[in-house]
Amino acid sequence: MVSKSRDHLYFSCSYTWEIWYSVAGRSGFSSPRVWNEILRDLQKLKTPTHTRLLALLAWQASIYCIWAERNARLHRSRFRPPSAIVKEIHTIVKLRIASIRIDDPHLASVLFQAWVS
Repeated sequence: MVSKSRDHLYFSCSYTWEIWYSVAGRSGFSSPRVWNEILRDLQKLKTPTHTRLLALLAWQASIYCIWAERNARLHRSRFRPPSAIVKEIHTIVKLRIASIRIDDPHLASVLFQAWVS
C-alpha cells in the first residue's frame, strides 16, 4: 500500500520527484528529496534575488500542480505523465514572470532569461 503522507507526495514518490527534479534543476536549485530539507534549503538560499525568486516560483507552481494532479486522479480518474505536469509548471512560471514585468521590467527580464536558458 502506498503511503498517503505529505512526505510521500512531496517527493518520496518517484512520479513527483521526477517532476520536482526537472523543475528545480531548471530554476537553478539543487534540491534534496526530503520535504523538511527542501524547505530549510529554500529558506536559507543565499543566492542573488532573481535566483532565489525563481526557485520559489518553481516551488510554488510545483506544489500546486502536483496537488491538482493528485485531485484529478482521485476525483476524476485523470492521469497525466510527469512531462505534462512539468510543461504546465513551466507555463505557470513564465506567466508569473510576465506579471512581474509591469512593476519591475528589469527583474522580469532577468527571471525570464534565467528560466528559458
